[in-house]
Amino acid sequence: MLKGGPGWKLFAELVRLWLPVLVSVCAISLTVFQAASTRRHARLSVQPRLEWRLVEESRSGVFEISLANVGLGPAIVRSVAIGVDGIPKRLTDLAGCEAIAAALARSREEFDTRCFVQQNDRVVRAGTELPLFRSEPADGHAPADEVELPDYRRFSVTGTYCSFYEDCWEIESSQSPR
Repeated sequence: MLKGGPGWKLFAELVRLWLPVLVSVCAISLTVFQAASTRRHARLSVQPRLEWRLVEESRSGVFEISLANVGLGPAIVRSVAIGVDGIPKRLTDLAGCEAIAAALARSREEFDTRCFVQQNDRVVRAGTELPLFRSEPADGHAPADEVELPDYRRFSVTGTYCSFYEDCWEIESSQSPR
């Protein structure tokens, strides 16, 4: 006969009944933690990162501002503006483009200017660029010598972009362009 009598049997019965419940709760908790970790990893693995770039070619007279997606996932550009001397020019219509060209002293007769005009959200795939503003000498107005380009420190790019998971960030313009 076992020592302890009926108390031992009661303890064994409690363990037999509650041990499966305890194991089930631990399994569910581990599954929830693993699902949250997988979701977080998936969000980070497709996170976009936009940087603004500026191209200046004094020999050809080309001046270009663009956004480059150097992240791992696509970026949804919600809004964008080019700042000239601290004053942002929104790119929602051609007036913003013309204001930037005027700040650069680039007339329509001498320079071909192309602008990105944002009507809706724009998707920028990973590893690609979105040209925002490009100005180059018009045909027949090729520079005979090097063209003096504006100081890149006068320009900045501001705006908002999001991932497909609706995580959103501001476009940082405090850094110098690449």
